[in-house]
Amino acid sequence: MRAGRSLAEDAGEFLAQLARGRNAPWRQLVRLEEADTDAKVEIVMPESRGRAHLSVDKLGSVGEPDSLPWLKATAEAMLPPDRRA
Repeated sequence: MRAGRSLAEDAGEFLAQLARGRNAPWRQLVRLEEADTDAKVEIVMPESRGRAHLSVDKLGSVGEPDSLPWLKATAEAMLPPDRRA
């Protein structure tokens, strides 16, 4: 097949590259879906001939787990009195 299509590489590798190229936009859309509503999201087009990529500057916070206040208090209690906040 390589000779019939004048491919420089193996046909399997050629098809794998095509598949990766077609999957990239879907992966970017998933990142866009996961971004917080106030996230700065833009599609960056490189000046050289390259692929555009998605830029997400700010993601939403994940919140504080219920155990964090206990952990902070426990850690502070272990400190010498002159080092406590």
